Amino acid sequence: QCIVTAPTSGSRFLGYPCRAMAPSRAASVGAFGPVRSPVFAPSVLSDMPEALAALDDGRADCGKPEEPMLTQVHGFHAAARPAAVFVSERRMAFAAGVLVVAMELETRRQEFVYGHSDSITCLAFSAAQSLGASGQVRRKGAKTAEVLLWSTDDMKVCTSFRYHQADIVAICFVQGGEVLVTVAADRD
Repeated sequence: QCIVTAPTSGSRFLGYPCRAMAPSRAASVGAFGPVRSPVFAPSVLSDMPEALAALDDGRADCGKPEEPMLTQVHGFHAAARPAAVFVSERRMAFAAGVLVVAMELETRRQEFVYGHSDSITCLAFSAAQSLGASGQVRRKGAKTAEVLLWSTDDMKVCTSFRYHQADIVAICFVQGGEVLVTVAADRD
């Protein structure tokens, strides 16, 4: 097999892998149709035959790629009640899908509470206990809806409650943050 790299004198350069290949046969080349331009190896690789050989036989250690990390959320779940709560003078928390996002108001730096399996429907905050709580809709196929209790200091889940058999519609702290009250769309 030959690869045409430049037009030859007296012929028209068509960009097919081989000059002898007719346009009628070009449609059968490759799974994605005719080759429209020649393919060249990157020039930097041609200067590094040892590095290429190491990649081919597995001797090169390319390292494990870093896991992607969530750093910013744009938007919020407006149907959550309330849509946002202030957890300090300079920090607020809001629902964004399955995440609770705490954002520093001055720097816009965000931290996240992970753990919900479906859309968050309500939020609550207790300043006395430095705790937040969030309720969600009952995930399809699940027996109960989930409520997460989380620390506003480090945004880590303290515990979860699974009792209601329908979507959580309201949540609040009472008695100085000592008691968490949840209301769901249950009939009982």
